[in-house]
Amino acid sequence: MKKRNTGKKCRARAPHPPFSGRLAGKGKRRAALTAAFAGKETRRAALTAAFAPPPPLEADAFLRTLPRPEISHFSFLLLQAGYIRKWIWAASAALFLAALYLACLLPADDVWSLSTLLPFLALTAVAESARSGVYEMEELEMVSRFSLKNIVLARMELLGLFHGLAFLILIPLAARGVPETALHAEALLQSAACLLIPYLSTCAFGLWITRKLRGKEGLYACLGESVLTAAAAFSWHTSPVSPAYCGGTGPLLLILTGLTALTVLEYRKNLKETEELTWNLS
Repeated sequence: MKKRNTGKKCRARAPHPPFSGRLAGKGKRRAALTAAFAGKETRRAALTAAFAPPPPLEADAFLRTLPRPEISHFSFLLLQAGYIRKWIWAASAALFLAALYLACLLPADDVWSLSTLLPFLALTAVAESARSGVYEMEELEMVSRFSLKNIVLARMELLGLFHGLAFLILIPLAARGVPETALHAEALLQSAACLLIPYLSTCAFGLWITRKLRGKEGLYACLGESVLTAAAAFSWHTSPVSPAYCGGTGPLLLILTGLTALTVLEYRKNLKETEELTWNLS
């Protein structure tokens, strides 16, 4: 039988090179790549050495010659008062007015319920101190005219003054819930502890949370912590200003001192993370 002619030409296949030849070819290619990479690194090192900036000489003396912004502390506080968000001022004022209304309206036995509002008052201060971290503006504010540390200090001073005035008004009103047998100083101390313990708890743990969690997640965690603190205060069905229930002023004073020290410690740790950079002139 004759083979059918399909029109396709048979192509002769070149014989495969021996195994040793293939290894030699791979070795040559690898050596060429190694040489090219070494040459690239050499050129990069030469360019880096040629265009490296000189070390700064007398940088501190030069910075001291630059004009420093002159502004009084009071003017700086007024300037920063306008940068505090309006909802922070509105929330602080609304919480204070609500607590003042309840203090005047509630009977003496229920004055303790004011403490359920104060964790949210502390939340406004914590939220404002963590504002730069929430919006990821810390590095930019570190090199602005006024450093981030001074900005945070000024805003916390303003909110602290407002909250301090609120407590000066609320503490004597809350002292109505103390039994009449207690001395006046003891009644004021117990009412101050009743109001300040939830407030300082929220401040201390809120500052710790914002130092560990950055961004909006930290703010949401602070909100949850404030709700838990308010719920703990609300669940205290018996008046916490009662000396029979609290065990006298000694434990209250100890708890209040511990929470104050913890709040100051966390506040200092937060400020340490907002140190200004070298070229900041504030």
